[in-house]
Amino acid sequence: MIIIQEEDFAFEPYVERLRSETTGATVMFIGSVKTPVDGVDVEVLELEAYREMAQRQLESLEARAREKFGLEGVVVVHRIGTLKVKETIVLVAVSAYERDRAFAGARYILEKLKSEVPIFKKEHAKDTTYWHGDR
Repeated sequence: MIIIQEEDFAFEPYVERLRSETTGATVMFIGSVKTPVDGVDVEVLELEAYREMAQRQLESLEARAREKFGLEGVVVVHRIGTLKVKETIVLVAVSAYERDRAFAGARYILEKLKSEVPIFKKEHAKDTTYWHGDR
């Protein structure tokens, strides 16, 4: 399940979807807006996405992760829009028969999401605004 949305969300319903009789492990990663970033006090994070492409790439990433790690379930919820410090940006949750597969699968999805999916972060500080990675 891949969702890109502006609204905040609760984790529990998504994690509950991953449980089954054969699930021995469920791993959940929650990413939040933090400060400081590279020594700059971030006040607001603005997330933009090329939604259609991001959705397709996340779906492809889900399929690859399921095959590579034998994942039983995958949920990725990624927010876009303007977020304050401490707000949730992303949930990556996976289930598998064994914990090693679940941990590895969750990490794989997260790292590939950050490097391959067209979702962009603009960090707003008191006296400056910049795209993440431009500093």
